[in-house]
Amino acid sequence: MGSDFVGTTAKFLCERTILNRKKDKKEVFDLWELSHFIEER
Repeated sequence: MGSDFVGTTAKFLCERTILNRKKDKKEVFDLWELSHFIEER
C-alpha cells in the first residue's frame, strides 16, 4: 500500500466527514480513529 492508498483514504474521509456533519456531528471521531489506525501500519 503506497500513496495511492493514502490518497483514496483521505478522499473517503473527507467525503464521509462532510456527510456526517450534514447528518450528525457525533461521528466526526471516526476520522481520528482511522488516522490513528493508519499511523499504526
